[in-house]
Amino acid sequence: MPLHKLWNTIEPKPGIFDTIIIDEASQAGIDSLILLFLTKNIIIVGDDKQNSPEAVGIREDDLTRLKNEYLKSFIFSDEFRPDTSLFDHAQRAFGNIISLREHFRCVPEIIQFSNNLFYRDMPLIPLRQPPPNRLPPLINSYISDGVCEGEGQYIINRREAEELVNNILNCIKDPRYKNKSMGVIVLQGHAQAQLIEKLLAEKLEPKIIYERKIRCGIPSTFQGDERDIIFLSLVIANNVHYRALNRINDQRRFNVAMSRARDQVWLFHSVKQSDLSPDDLRRKLISYFENPFKEKIFKIKKEIERLESAILYSQRKMGDQPEPYESWFEVDVALELLKKGYKIYPQYEVAGKRIDIVIEGDHDRLAIECDGDFWHGPEQYEKDMIRQRQLERVGWKFCRIRASEFYSNKDNTIEGIITLCDKYNIKPISYN
Repeated sequence: MPLHKLWNTIEPKPGIFDTIIIDEASQAGIDSLILLFLTKNIIIVGDDKQNSPEAVGIREDDLTRLKNEYLKSFIFSDEFRPDTSLFDHAQRAFGNIISLREHFRCVPEIIQFSNNLFYRDMPLIPLRQPPPNRLPPLINSYISDGVCEGEGQYIINRREAEELVNNILNCIKDPRYKNKSMGVIVLQGHAQAQLIEKLLAEKLEPKIIYERKIRCGIPSTFQGDERDIIFLSLVIANNVHYRALNRINDQRRFNVAMSRARDQVWLFHSVKQSDLSPDDLRRKLISYFENPFKEKIFKIKKEIERLESAILYSQRKMGDQPEPYESWFEVDVALELLKKGYKIYPQYEVAGKRIDIVIEGDHDRLAIECDGDFWHGPEQYEKDMIRQRQLERVGWKFCRIRASEFYSNKDNTIEGIITLCDKYNIKPISYN
């Protein structure tokens, strides 16, 4: 239940619950600290890279005065602010963070934007594979005649709003979008969302708006929520002055905005990359929509360089192979696949076990098991086969290759893997 309903439900006594679970804790404000009083154990679930409470309209002088008056003896008095979340307090006070990396909502191309910018150290693993006859995951729409009116929270871009609304109307008529839910997120101010909502209300029956779950708002409006299709409005245009968006709060807003869609994101913008500073998140967003494979190509090239350097300067003894590979055989197979332009994940963890190499495509994955450097006995082999059959029952495809076959005819072995990739519509990224 929401926090504001809690006091109508329970009598506040210390430890009346054995365990309280708090979801979206990064949005829970300082008033949620009372939950620590009510429970013996607490599970706090959140993401410090998503929206947090904001201290809009609160003067720093007032915060300092209240802190000095009431929290003078608190060691962490600076942390008790209206713009810090329960998740922030939990990180500071408890530690013991368990990272949940499996991502179930977005198709891989959509969540990759967040991985590139916000989760580089521990990227999210997209588990949701695109459905058959999928929609294009990213659609970029440049509005050349878009201009802004108003300023601050009241800024609007009428042409951008009209173009966005027209595309929603076209999508609703398109049979490919049958029963698809839709949402609109604006990335500058509040007024643009209100304008789009008004235009939609003029052109759509309330029944359709309800059935399609059409909602307009800012990123925080959608935190904890999702839609099949999300339409983004950048709002800003060159006829007004604007600063680069690159602060922590900006990063959180863009992260939330780009991770709400299951199947497809549309971006409507009235500025070009060249109009924006290199560190502006708006520029990075436009760049990603114009070339979503740029980051993947860069990563593939860097991994090729890393593996080739390791091979050149190593004696290829067991144990000195580059991490996370478990054998030089895996390194050699991975290098061949990378040179062909395939996106791979070495030592991919699933169901508590690891697969030697996973090749990822837009529509499917292929698991590669490398047998041969060392024989671990029939018992281990049978365990591996049981695990493989379990994963095959839930849709995984496997290819097992032997070291003897690979080193006797490398080209033929790799060609066999490519044939399987083609069969499952797993395509390489062209970077020549």
